[in-house]
Amino acid sequence: MKITALLLSLFIFSLLSYSVQAQLLDKTDEDTLNLLYNHKEYHAYFKKINRLSEGAYKLKDSKTLFYLGTLLKQEFGEMTDDEHMLIRREAMNTGFNIQKITGNINESLAVYLIAHQHVNDKKNLDSLAWYIENVISNLYTRKGDYEKAQYYSSLLESSLRYYKMTEQLSRCCTNLGTILESQFKIDQAILAFERGYQIADSIHYNSGIFGNVLSLANVYNQYPDLGSPELYLLKAEEVLPMLTHDNGYLEKKAGLEMEIADYKNAHGKCLESIPHYKEAILTLTQYYPNTKRREFAKYYTSFAKAYICSDSLIAAKRTINLGIACLIPEFKEDDEMPLINQLFPENSFVNLLELKSQIYEQDYTASSEKKDLQKALSCIELALDVNDMIRETVVADPSKLVSIRSNKGLIGKAIAILYKLTCMDNSNNYYARARTLFNRSKSVLYNDKTRRNNLTGLLSSSDRQRWIALQDSLVNGYESKFETGADINYINGKILAFQEQIDKLFESYNSELLITQEPDQYVEYLITQDNIYSLSSFNGQQKFLKLGLLSDFQGLGDRLNEFISQKAMSLDDGLLKDIYTFLIKPVTVHLPDHFVIIPDGSIGYVPFEMLQDEEGKYLFEKSTISYSFEYQMYQEGSVHDDRSLEVYCLAPKYKLKELKGTEVSRGSIYDLPFAKMEVDSIKRLYGSSAMTSQSGDKKDLDQKLNEAHIFHYAGHAIIRNEKAYLALNDSGEEKQQLTASEIGLKHHALDLVVLSACETGLGKMEQGEGIRSLGRSFMESGAQATVISLWNVNDRSTAMIMAAFYKYLKNGKRKDDALRQAKLDYITQAQLRFKHPYYWAAFIPAGDMSVLQIK
Repeated sequence: MKITALLLSLFIFSLLSYSVQAQLLDKTDEDTLNLLYNHKEYHAYFKKINRLSEGAYKLKDSKTLFYLGTLLKQEFGEMTDDEHMLIRREAMNTGFNIQKITGNINESLAVYLIAHQHVNDKKNLDSLAWYIENVISNLYTRKGDYEKAQYYSSLLESSLRYYKMTEQLSRCCTNLGTILESQFKIDQAILAFERGYQIADSIHYNSGIFGNVLSLANVYNQYPDLGSPELYLLKAEEVLPMLTHDNGYLEKKAGLEMEIADYKNAHGKCLESIPHYKEAILTLTQYYPNTKRREFAKYYTSFAKAYICSDSLIAAKRTINLGIACLIPEFKEDDEMPLINQLFPENSFVNLLELKSQIYEQDYTASSEKKDLQKALSCIELALDVNDMIRETVVADPSKLVSIRSNKGLIGKAIAILYKLTCMDNSNNYYARARTLFNRSKSVLYNDKTRRNNLTGLLSSSDRQRWIALQDSLVNGYESKFETGADINYINGKILAFQEQIDKLFESYNSELLITQEPDQYVEYLITQDNIYSLSSFNGQQKFLKLGLLSDFQGLGDRLNEFISQKAMSLDDGLLKDIYTFLIKPVTVHLPDHFVIIPDGSIGYVPFEMLQDEEGKYLFEKSTISYSFEYQMYQEGSVHDDRSLEVYCLAPKYKLKELKGTEVSRGSIYDLPFAKMEVDSIKRLYGSSAMTSQSGDKKDLDQKLNEAHIFHYAGHAIIRNEKAYLALNDSGEEKQQLTASEIGLKHHALDLVVLSACETGLGKMEQGEGIRSLGRSFMESGAQATVISLWNVNDRSTAMIMAAFYKYLKNGKRKDDALRQAKLDYITQAQLRFKHPYYWAAFIPAGDMSVLQIK
C-alpha cells in the first residue's frame, strides 16, 4: 500500500512538474512568475526576475522595473541560505537598474531594503554589503534621513573590516564624511575624508584617493575659511586619468569639473567657471541614460549661481528652469515657478527656488515693481513647503533639525522681503503671511511632538496599548546604551525602528480634531541673520515691525549676563530700561494686564518681568507675563485620567555638604538645605493628595509621573554642552539621571511641571528650533505647562518663592498670576541686597496658564 501511494505521489509530482514546464513555455512572463511564486520555486523565480530586469534595463523600460520591484517585496515562505543570497543579489540588481534608469530614490531604496532583509549574517553581513548596505546608506543620505544613513554606514564599516575589504573601507569613509557634512558636522566630516584618503593612499587605491580628495575639495569650496581646495583639486586631476577603465569614470570626471567650476566661481572668476559647468553636465549626460534626475538638478543649481554672479539673469533663470525640469519633466523653460502639487521631498527644489527668489529680488532692484518682490516671496514659501515635506519623511530628531535649520535661513530671507512689501502696502494679507512665517520660524519639532502627544486621547484601546509598549521599548533601548559592551549601532537601529512604528501608529489620527489655543495679547520675536522682527497683538492693534540689528541686541545680552552674575554688585542701572526700549517699547507703551512672550533664539534668555519701563517700574509690577514656545498651543482632548496624586514632589538627597561661606545655588551636586523645607511646605498645603520623596530611583519616578497632576522637582539640574539632566543623585553616572533626551521618550500627561533647579530653561540652542531645555522636554512629552529657570538660582530665595507660589495656586489663581504674586511677596519681604532680580526673576512660567482643574 505504502509503495503504491509513493508511486502515485511521484506520478502526480511529475505531472505537476511537466505542467509547470509547459506553462513556462506557453504563458506570458507575468503568468510564469505567478506560477513559480505559488509553487515556491524561488530559485527559478529569482532567475526569471534577473533576466527580465536586465532586459528592461537595456530597453530603459521603467514600468517593468517597477513591477519587478513589487514582486521582490512579496512575502516568501521558508527559504534556503542559497535562496536568501539569490533574492539579495536580484534585489540588488533590480534596485540598481531602477536607480540608474529612473533616478527614483524611493522605489530603488524599497528594493534595496528587501536585499538587506535577506542577509544571513546580521552583524557581519556578506561580500555584497558594498553593493547593498553602502547604497542604502547613500540613498538615505540623499533623502535627508541621516540617522538611518549612519546606521547602515556603521553596519557596512563593520562588515568591510570583518572581510578585510580595505579598498571599499576607504570609500566607506567618503560616504560617512558626506553624511556628517550634510548634518553640518564639518570638522568630523573633514576627519572622515582624511582618514579615507590615508587608507586609500596606503594601498595605492586610486578610486578611494579620488573620492576622498574630491570630497575634501568640495568641503573647502563651501567653507573657504577652513582652508583651500587647491591641493585636493590638483590631486584629483592627477589621479583621474588612472581611472579611465572604472565603471564610474564619467561620473567622477563630471564631479571634478563641477568642483573646478565651483572653485573658480567662489573666487570671482564667474565667466571662467561657465565652460567647466557645461562640460560637467555634458559628461554626466554621457554617464546617465536619463537626464530627468536629481544629479542634473544639482549641477544646474551650481551652474545658475555662476550666471547670477556674472549678472546674466536671463541665462540664470533658464538654467534654474532646466534644473526644475530635471525633477518635473512637464515643467517648461518659460514657466515662472512650479505648482505646489508638482513638488516632492527633494533638497534640489529648495536650492533652485531659493536662487530663483534671489533673481526676482534683483529684478525688483532694477524695476522697483512690487510684483517682482511678490514672486521672490512666493519662491521662498514654496521652498519652505518642500522642507516641510522632507522633515515629514525622516524619523529621528537630528535629521529633522537639519531641515529646520534650513527653514530658518529661508524664513530670514522671506521675512525681509515681506517687510519691504509691508512698508509699501500695510495690508492684512501681509500680516497673515507674516503670521505664517513666524509660525514656521521656530519650535517646529516641538510643535510636531506636542501635537502628537495631544492626539493620545484619541487612540483606540488597542493602539494605546501598542503605543505604551513601544514607549517602554524606546526607554529600554536608550538605557541599554549604558551597559558594558553594548552594541551601540544595533541599539540605534532598534530605536529607529521603534520610532518609525510610533510614527505609523499615529498616521491614521487626524490632528485637526485637536483643540487649539492662541494668545489674545502677545508679542512674538523672530531673529534673522542680521535683524530682529516682532509680530504682536496688543489692545486690538496688530503690528509687524523690524526692531533693530541683531548685533545691537547681542551687546545688550552680554550686559545682561554680567548684570545677573554680579547680583547686587552690578552698577549697570540703565540696562533693564535699554532692553525694554529695544524689545517692548516699539511694540506698545500700554501693556495689558496679561500678555504672552513668544521668544526666539537668545531672546529666550531674557526674563521680561525684570525689565523696567520709563518710570523705572519692573514690568511684572504692572502686568502678568507668561511665555510660550509657539503661537498655537494644543490642548489635550479626552484624557485617560486615572491619576491619584495632585502633587508629586521630589527633593533628591545629596551626600556632599554645601561649602561654608558661600551662597547655595541649585547648580552643583551638594546638599540643598532649603529644598526639603520647600517640598514639605507643599505637602502641608495639599495634605494627603501630595507625596514627597528624596528617592533617586528612576523607575519609581516614572511611575509617579503617571500618577500625578503636578510634578515638583527641588534639586540640582546640570546643563553642560549638549547634555542636560535632573540630578537624581550624586553618583555622577548619567544612566542614573533623568536626561532631557529620556524625558521625551515617554508621554506624561502632567498639568504642570515645576523645575525648581538651576538653568532648567537653558540648553542647546538649535537654529530654527530654539533652546532645547529640560522644561521644554517635559512640554514635548505631554506636560501642559512648566515653570523653568534661566540661571543658577539661589536655594533660599527659591524656596520662599515656591512656597508662596503653591499657596496662590492652591487658592485658585492662574499659574502665571500665582508666580507673579509670589515674586511680589518676595521683594516686599526681602532685605535690600536680596531684592536684586538675580534672586527672584529667574523663574518663568510657560505653556497653558489657566487655573488648575484638579478633581
